[in-house]
Amino acid sequence: MPLEPYDDAELPEDFQAWIATRLLPYVNSDLGVYLDEIGSTRGSILYRGASGWAILAPGTAAYVLTSNGAGADPSYAVIPAASPSPGITTILAPTSLPAAATYDITGIAETYAYLVLRLDGVSSTVATRQPLVRVSTDNGASFDATVGNYEGNSSGGGATTLASLIESANGAAADTFNAQVILRPYHTGVNAMYHAGIRLSSSATNHITFGTYIGSTDNIDALRILWNGSGNFDAGTVALYGVA
Repeated sequence: MPLEPYDDAELPEDFQAWIATRLLPYVNSDLGVYLDEIGSTRGSILYRGASGWAILAPGTAAYVLTSNGAGADPSYAVIPAASPSPGITTILAPTSLPAAATYDITGIAETYAYLVLRLDGVSSTVATRQPLVRVSTDNGASFDATVGNYEGNSSGGGATTLASLIESANGAAADTFNAQVILRPYHTGVNAMYHAGIRLSSSATNHITFGTYIGSTDNIDALRILWNGSGNFDAGTVALYGVA
């Protein structure tokens, strides 16, 4: 519907009423017709192209409208996948421990600045046990069980007494353990240094150990999780990360 002409003398006193009764009908009808001549597909978007106004057709479902900078037309693009934390490589994603007495992680590359081992919700089929972590420098052909090669100290002020990177108190039958071990460095030519914390579910005490592995100066390329006596894992997960 065409907009009716008027002169200044005819300008209504109630300007809002004039907009509602005479301007909006024009906008809602004739302008819509003009826009439909550019494009009438539902979901289209009007944009200014290089030579005039144009329509961007609807994009693929779940794609996002993307600016391509000045001098370029917009477009739709897939949402980029989330990137992992910079510098962190997942060597072993959280994995359920099997119903076995030990669990080995082998083939650890020497390319990281340090390693982070995580144990969560770990429990044993036998009471009065605690988990241990031992190292290998021959990719799991053997794991060092010599107590003296783990020169560690505990947060209680005394030397550690187990062949392990972690040490705590024995748990009761229903206890679970959470632990984290940091190995830095772990490379060829140096003695590996470690810092670890472990906590029982029935205790508010965090058992902290820190020390040096002096059994070898070869790189640590495998780790073994086990118990300090008989028994199998019956719950829990293990994960290993390399940090650049």
